[in-house]
Amino acid sequence: MKPNLTDLARYVAGLIALAAFAMSSNGAGPVDGSTDDAKVTSLVRLLEETPAWISVDPQDEATRRKIISSYERICEADTALLRNAVHEFWDQYCSPKSTKTNLRLWREGKARIFLLNRFAFAVPERWPADPNMSFGEFVPPADKNGVNLLWPLEKDEKGRLVLKPARIEAYVGPGYDGLADFDFMAKTFPRRGEGRQAAHDGG
Repeated sequence: MKPNLTDLARYVAGLIALAAFAMSSNGAGPVDGSTDDAKVTSLVRLLEETPAWISVDPQDEATRRKIISSYERICEADTALLRNAVHEFWDQYCSPKSTKTNLRLWREGKARIFLLNRFAFAVPERWPADPNMSFGEFVPPADKNGVNLLWPLEKDEKGRLVLKPARIEAYVGPGYDGLADFDFMAKTFPRRGEGRQAAHDGG
């Protein structure tokens, strides 16, 4: 009897589907997180390539605009992906176990996350002072009305985020914890928006 090609095709397709299911169930094949892993890697690379705001010359407005543009791209990611990228970047550049960094890169890495957390979320310029809040090396301006939580960002007359020259004062005390800061922002404030629209609507 000659094999029925239609039945044979169905049989082969069934085997392929069964194999794919088995691989997915056992973690041996592609899973949903594989694409996310690539996105996280891409976000980490964008962070690496973004100039650190603390190292920009006060007169260099072009580089500050470049930083804003880079953060607009990074913040197109959803909060879960962004948090994973912050965790990966922090682990590579800012944690005590990091082997990829030196003192300058360590400090600049922390500064990148500090700025990202203020760009990604709808952080107000004024926030009540809280002795339990620690900004580590990046002490924001403060007065009797509270702290400027948005610093070193501010809004221009059209409500767009701009990066202003910022002076980092000498500091002795607990270091900045970028992951804890991210989690606080995510818990307390909504996302500022996605992508380029975030910088144009100011919220």
